[in-house]
Amino acid sequence: MKKIVLMLAFDHELSLGACESYRRNMFQPTDALLELANDIQVPVCLFSDVCCAIKFRDWDPDRFFLPFRNQLERAIREGHDVQLHIHPHWLDSQYIDGSFVPAESYSLGVFADRESPHDIAGIINAGVQLLDEICGGVNPDYRCIAYRAGGFSLSPNTSQIVAALHAEGIRIESSIAKGNHLKSNLWEVDHRQMPHAGNWYLGFDGILNLPASDGLYEIPIAARPRTPWNNIPFLVKRFLSRGHQPNQGGGRPIMDGNTSLTDKIARLFPRSAWLLGFDTLIDTVDDLMRTLQYHIDAHADHECLAISTVSHPKLMGDYSFNLMREFVGRVREEYGDLVEFCSYQQFYESYFPDFSQSVPLAESDPSV
Repeated sequence: MKKIVLMLAFDHELSLGACESYRRNMFQPTDALLELANDIQVPVCLFSDVCCAIKFRDWDPDRFFLPFRNQLERAIREGHDVQLHIHPHWLDSQYIDGSFVPAESYSLGVFADRESPHDIAGIINAGVQLLDEICGGVNPDYRCIAYRAGGFSLSPNTSQIVAALHAEGIRIESSIAKGNHLKSNLWEVDHRQMPHAGNWYLGFDGILNLPASDGLYEIPIAARPRTPWNNIPFLVKRFLSRGHQPNQGGGRPIMDGNTSLTDKIARLFPRSAWLLGFDTLIDTVDDLMRTLQYHIDAHADHECLAISTVSHPKLMGDYSFNLMREFVGRVREEYGDLVEFCSYQQFYESYFPDFSQSVPLAESDPSV
C-alpha cells in the first residue's frame, strides 16, 4: 500500500427526536469541532442535514436557519468541507408551539412513490441546491459531490437513490461500514456482506454487496468486528464512564426508548461492527487505532485506500474532542506520510481529475 487517504466526517444534525436548545445541541459543539480542526490542522467534512434546514427555514429562520447557514459558510471559509446528508423524516414532521414533532418516515427510500418534488429525486435536488447556494456563495469552486445517508440507510429503493444522486452530480457515497448491523423500530441497516475491496462502485442496480463498473464510488467508514468478547468489556466501560456524556441541549433520539429484555440480552451477543469515530464516549485512542489498523490490514492490497470516519457534534464534548486530538496525533506519529488527511472535495479533485470521468484510482489497482 502506497497511500491511505483519511476523511474525518461528521454528521451535522439536530437530535432527531427532540431538542431543547439548537445552540447547545448542534451549533456550539460544531463550532468547537471547527476550532479544534483548525488548531490541529486537519480538514473536516460536515455531512449537513439539509431537510432539517429546509424545514426550519420556514419554522424558525432566526434561531435555526440563519445560524445553520452561518456555520456552513464558516466551515467553507476556513477550508473545510460540507456535503449532503439527508434525514427525510423532517418533511413529514410538524412544528407546534416552538417545538418539532418528528415523523417516522426515517429512510429516504420510503419517499419513492411520493409526488414530485417530494419524491427521492426532488428531495436530493433540493438538498444539493441548498448546499450549492450556501457554500458556493463563499467558494465558487465548491461542488456537492458526496453523500451520507441518514442512519446509514440506503434502502429500500437503493437503485432510485443511486440514480438520483448521480443525476445531481454526486459521485461519492460514504454510508457503508463493513459488518455494521443496526435495527430499530423505524429501520434496519445490514452491511454485513459487502464487497471485499476497500473502495468500490455502488452500481445503478442498487445491489449493495456486488461491486459495479460505474455508479457512486464508495468510501466506507473504517470498522472492525463487534463480538461478544469485545462487547462485554465495552458495556462495563460504558457503565463506568457515564461522566463522559456531554450536555446535548436536551436532545433525544428519534428511535423508541423502550428496550425489551430480549433485545437487551441480544445486545450482549452482537454481530455487528465497531465504527471509527469520536463520539462513542468510551473508546480510548488505542481502541480507535485498533479499528483503523484492522481496516487497513483487511485491504492491504490497495495502492490507495480511501477511508472515512463517522461522528456527530451533537454527541461530542470535552472527552470526544480530546480523543480526536490524540487520534490525529497518533496517526501522524505511527503512519507518517503514508496517511493524508483529506476532505471529500479534495479527494474528488485529486483522484477524479477529469470531472467527466468516473475512475478515481489508478487502473493498476487490482482491488478496484
